[in-house]
Amino acid sequence: MRKKSIIFFTSLMMFSSIIFAQNNNLIPNSSFENWTTQQVLFTQVEVPVGWSNISVDIDTMGFQFSYPLSKVAKTTDAHSGSYAARLDTKMLDTMVVMALQAMGIADFAMMPTIMSIGGINILPVATDLFGIMSSPNYETVLMQLMAAADLSKYFKGGLPLNGFKPTALEGYYKYDCGLDNADDEAMVMLIGSVYDAASNRRTVAGVGIGMLGEKNEYEKFTIPYFPLAAASADTIEVVIFSSQLLTMALDSKLYIDDLSLVGQNGIAIPLMSSEVSCYPNPSDGNVILSLSSAEPAEVSFYNALGQRVLVQKACVDGSKFALSEPGVYMMEVIQGGVRTTKTVVIK
Repeated sequence: MRKKSIIFFTSLMMFSSIIFAQNNNLIPNSSFENWTTQQVLFTQVEVPVGWSNISVDIDTMGFQFSYPLSKVAKTTDAHSGSYAARLDTKMLDTMVVMALQAMGIADFAMMPTIMSIGGINILPVATDLFGIMSSPNYETVLMQLMAAADLSKYFKGGLPLNGFKPTALEGYYKYDCGLDNADDEAMVMLIGSVYDAASNRRTVAGVGIGMLGEKNEYEKFTIPYFPLAAASADTIEVVIFSSQLLTMALDSKLYIDDLSLVGQNGIAIPLMSSEVSCYPNPSDGNVILSLSSAEPAEVSFYNALGQRVLVQKACVDGSKFALSEPGVYMMEVIQGGVRTTKTVVIK
């Protein structure tokens, strides 16, 4: 009996170690307890350690300085601990509006607070986004833009993964839509990238995007991360917006706390399999599944917002799916305990 007990507790400890390895949290200052002070012109502002505000470089009358377009606020209204981060959608300072106009960027006077782990090069981002903001499907267009771009053009860095294989970002949030009857949401983007030595570019290896709607109390959220390439991401960027670009409402407020990047750490899981595919791709909306094994599979399709729009169980080779809305989708196939993802484009 004693021997069996020892074996049981030893197994339990080994299992706990595996779970810990799979859920290592790599997010810096994930609970927003640590803040530092930065000098901005003649004032000092607090910023969360490990995170960056969006700033613009201004050159006026020979005086050069970096000025934040928006500032992340430190709040005691936290899910746990002493502090959380608050992101507000605000009117821009007159000086910033004039500077943006001088650089040829869109004439707008309001923008969401945006924070990221690695930092963003705002000029190329704003220039490229200006052309797609009027599109009703701008999230899809944005993902297509990122998929074809050299990400080092837009991002100053990111979070090194060091072999960690992310599957989702989790955390807690609450959200105030601001003005009465506003239809606003916060937005969180995950962009995994890998350096391609052949092209000397940093290319997209995976993505995730989620919208966070109005909540009066803190609630847990999960944003799935979808691998898009055979090579695993070596870096991931987490970007958080207080508003969507098309539905911005003045005074929208996002409270966010206790973030966690979860996934597989050092465990080889076959995420991309040559035995699973679909055709035609791109498609006019009708997609056919191709499987080399007779074992049934569960197939799900997710849109660019990370929402599951279609799921079908007991699928076999030749199963057909109909997707009516144009856009970029992630097809997830679970067969024999193996998860495979593919990108599907509907024209």
